[in-house]
Amino acid sequence: MPLLKTRFIPVLTLLLGLVIPFLSSAHAWAVSNTLKAKSEIMRGQELFKNQAYDEAILKLSNARQLLGKSTSDIQYYLAASHYEMKQYLKAQKELETFFEITSESSFEQERYQKMVRLISLIEDGLKGKNPPSVFSVEKVSSGNTAAAAKIASAVEKRGKSLDEVARTGVPVEAKLFFKKGRTEVKRVTEKGFCQASKSAYDIGIEKREVVNKDVQIEVEHLSMNEDKSSFAFRSVKTDYANQKSSGSHEGTLPIKLVTMKSFPVPFLKTGVSWTENVKSLYLRTAIPVTYQVIGFENLNGFDCVRIKGQGNIRPTEYRLGKETLSDAVASLEHEYCYDYNNGGQIYEKIWHFGIQRGLTKVDVTRETKRISLKYK
Repeated sequence: MPLLKTRFIPVLTLLLGLVIPFLSSAHAWAVSNTLKAKSEIMRGQELFKNQAYDEAILKLSNARQLLGKSTSDIQYYLAASHYEMKQYLKAQKELETFFEITSESSFEQERYQKMVRLISLIEDGLKGKNPPSVFSVEKVSSGNTAAAAKIASAVEKRGKSLDEVARTGVPVEAKLFFKKGRTEVKRVTEKGFCQASKSAYDIGIEKREVVNKDVQIEVEHLSMNEDKSSFAFRSVKTDYANQKSSGSHEGTLPIKLVTMKSFPVPFLKTGVSWTENVKSLYLRTAIPVTYQVIGFENLNGFDCVRIKGQGNIRPTEYRLGKETLSDAVASLEHEYCYDYNNGGQIYEKIWHFGIQRGLTKVDVTRETKRISLKYK
């Protein structure tokens, strides 16, 4: 028996030496996942606030996976993001999970009621209707007083109420939006493909170039030139697709870029329409687009007018790059939200589409979102 004890003790010591470090590392890894999940949730909320809903979904889904479970906040932002992207079936699934794990008394009332409202709005979306945006002016949290103050400030400066503007319309006039220290940040993405030029070695072979651009551009107003024909600016361009930054750049731009957009109508009012030629770089031609004022809304704390346009040409032939296409159709859809109080577009989406003899030659979507606008 003493001999057995003597042999057993070293074995026990060896086993404990293997198990204890394993338990310690497992605990450290669990803590690490919790912190990672918290970071992903915070980033997802920021992306949601900036209306980058697809990216927000990725971050929030990753947080849920790291935790091994979901939370009310994660489900709230997942349901809201899918809804804003018009992915109604996915939004419905995330909403069901939200109500399964969330009681009304344990969640912020204003946000809980938005989830309740979402039930019928999702049903409308599934029936093919076009329910309105619910979260475009969403705050990240009730404790984010800086974001709330920014929105309140924008609301205070915007002048007439939306109801009043909808009744009277917005006059199209010469209005200058230059202001020293004004800094605007925009995110521009382009996705799709276009036909590439054929090389001498690939005769008869269709070649396509993938379009994948994702850049953020920050522009600050510095000063106006004496003749008031141009203004000096400073810009920083960040290329997310290629993971690089241009650094700070200074130059001049024509003053017309900071004046009220020229519209061929005296007033912007719901239902007003017009036609103008829009040049598409991808389609290599100008297309007559018919625009119509859809209505007025508040987007990210700024009042704006939403305008939609669509146009196409079906010429006997037109040039697409170096190639002459016959029996072709070129289409362009253009939607944007114009900030008539501060100038510039809060949101813009352009879809370029070209087809010849049943084959798609161009299919590119460009989206521009205003991330922030501030004055020093």
